[in-house]
Amino acid sequence: MKIKSNYPINEEAFSDLQKLSEEYEIIDSIEIQENDSNNKRVLKGSKEKECRFCKKHFPEVNFRNVSHTIPEFLGNKSLTSDFECDNCNKYFSAYENELANFLLPLNTLSSTKNKNNKTPKFKNKLEIH
Repeated sequence: MKIKSNYPINEEAFSDLQKLSEEYEIIDSIEIQENDSNNKRVLKGSKEKECRFCKKHFPEVNFRNVSHTIPEFLGNKSLTSDFECDNCNKYFSAYENELANFLLPLNTLSSTKNKNNKTPKFKNKLEIH
């Protein structure tokens, strides 16, 4: 792996990244523009209508809901998958909501748009020590 940077590189993080790259193979790589809803892309599962989490198949489970591969609150409007069943989508959305609440100050400061294409407002007092 070759990295060219004007910034100092954290050697421990770089080492971890190298180990990770040895264990995994990149099977697809695409560039996603923030809020690019005009350039939609659906990732397909390796098996027809099988949920990647619970491994159940249609018609035992449904695949009607839009499943975002990267959450919308992180700016993804275009990358979805067709291999997450509605039950798992609903189950994981509770965790996604908690993560969105945790990242709310960051998303507000970085002006990351939510699913309504608005920058979230952080209304609580923020104290920095």
